[in-house]
Amino acid sequence: MEHRASQEANTELTGAKEEILTAISSLKSEFSNRLEEILTAVEETRKDLTDCTERITQAEVHKFVDMETRSGLNNLRVVNLPEGAEAPDTCSFLEGWIPEALDLGPLRCPIVMERVRRAEERQQYSTENFDNEMSEP
Repeated sequence: MEHRASQEANTELTGAKEEILTAISSLKSEFSNRLEEILTAVEETRKDLTDCTERITQAEVHKFVDMETRSGLNNLRVVNLPEGAEAPDTCSFLEGWIPEALDLGPLRCPIVMERVRRAEERQQYSTENFDNEMSEP
């Protein structure tokens, strides 16, 4: 009888062991599937983030170019103003000189200069010099 009880106990243990191993295998498979889903979601999120980053970069570049273009539209170029005529304060000089030179009379709002600089003189090229420069390697 003890032998039979021992066999039944071994059979029960073997059955319990197989149930535990089956449950562990099932959990392992379920975790593996869920991990794969999470990794797929992370990869999709990374791609979306990369796309957004590229679009933001393009928008920033476009905005910078647009701002540069717009700032150039507000520039004035005054030619043939003698060197030193604007000394010592170029902004103040031009704020007064422009309305006078254009005979604008009294203005409702004064002209305000944010920044003034003297441009470099342009070099004068003859067509002969231009042709020589273009033909050199």
